[in-house]
Amino acid sequence: AEVNGIGGGYQGDGGKTIVPSDAFVKLSFRLVAAQRPAEIIAGVERFVADHTPEGVVATIEWEGGGVAPCLVPLDTPAYRALERAISQAFDGLPVLPTREGGSGPEAALQDALGAPMVFLGVGLPDDQIHAPNEKVTLSMLYRGAEAAALLWREFAALGPSGLRPR
Repeated sequence: AEVNGIGGGYQGDGGKTIVPSDAFVKLSFRLVAAQRPAEIIAGVERFVADHTPEGVVATIEWEGGGVAPCLVPLDTPAYRALERAISQAFDGLPVLPTREGGSGPEAALQDALGAPMVFLGVGLPDDQIHAPNEKVTLSMLYRGAEAAALLWREFAALGPSGLRPR
């Protein structure tokens, strides 16, 4: 769980000697393979219910039902096509697979299409993704665009049957 924010009590200027009547916490969860949003939601609700002291009312408000995690298999023709495209765009250098986090409809798309997803990212370790000082190096962005164009050519060479698992 990631704690996005905590609040409660008097929030105005100066101090107050009060016992706060309410408080809140905002959380988010990044799921990994084999975890399902409904199971995590149920687990959090059980935990809160089991740990709420007598006389305290705890309510949980969920924003949507969450999204399932997506694990990209590395042994598919689609992934090998991605490796070739990236390697070509980066002067034949070998491609080192990474695991990326994120939140989106990738798992649902993978299930609906019956084909593995592939992700093409060209960020550097010091890009500070999602930080206030996030950056992108233009040369990496241009090479990423080239790799994306090459990927379409690789996919076309595979044909529809080559993109789906056998």
